[in-house]
Amino acid sequence: DEVDAPMFGTILHGAMQRLYAPLVGALHPGEALRALARSGEAERAVVAAVNEHYLRDAAATPADYTGNLLLVKSIVTRYIRDGILPYDAARDGFTVRGVERRVECLFPFDPSDPSRRVLFAGTADRIDALDDGTLRVVDYKTGAPHLEFDGVESLFTGTGKQRLSNILQTLLYAMMLHRSRGCDVEPALYYVRNMNRPGYSPQLDDKQTGVKGARYTLYRERFEELLRAQLAELYDTSVPFRQCEDADTCKYCDFNVICKR
Repeated sequence: DEVDAPMFGTILHGAMQRLYAPLVGALHPGEALRALARSGEAERAVVAAVNEHYLRDAAATPADYTGNLLLVKSIVTRYIRDGILPYDAARDGFTVRGVERRVECLFPFDPSDPSRRVLFAGTADRIDALDDGTLRVVDYKTGAPHLEFDGVESLFTGTGKQRLSNILQTLLYAMMLHRSRGCDVEPALYYVRNMNRPGYSPQLDDKQTGVKGARYTLYRERFEELLRAQLAELYDTSVPFRQCEDADTCKYCDFNVICKR
């Protein structure tokens, strides 16, 4: 068996949790991050994550790894040591507040009946407090970068890949944090394969407004209006369930066995 894309992401997330958990509460962790990058801690964290999540054998060593697993270890280590750690160290105006932290909020979607609510919940890869008091929700991504979108409407009205679920996801996390903690939130998508490139930015790039790096409150009113409309349709018993128009989506859908497209 070889490491597939979801397991690759799981290994990276596990390693990052091990590296950043000791930094929770540390103000301006730049020097600590540079020290981690210089040491062998990144590789040790990756080995521990491989052993825990893939091999399920805490006593395993790289000498036990197959060629594919050695390659995965090397790539993930490089993404962390040469990408994430130097990037954060060079921009250390933040304090890590949590890693793999559960966030949630109740979201009312029916103005005529406040009791009709949906519980949004998830696990944020990392939550930082920026020096200006804003929170930042960080989501690590191992795929190809997608930071551009054409306004919040496109996240709800597009189909398939046009909907950019990664951007919708990070805005939902920002909404949960904003509603539960009462402060503004900056979404950040860390596409790890590109983080060592000059000029890389994890901030969302809204081509409709021309704003890059906007915080949640810029989108809050329209985003939540569209979210309510989407939920109202989902819970409207007069609207039948229907298959999506983009058949390519079905290749990765968890429900394609039920749908039988």
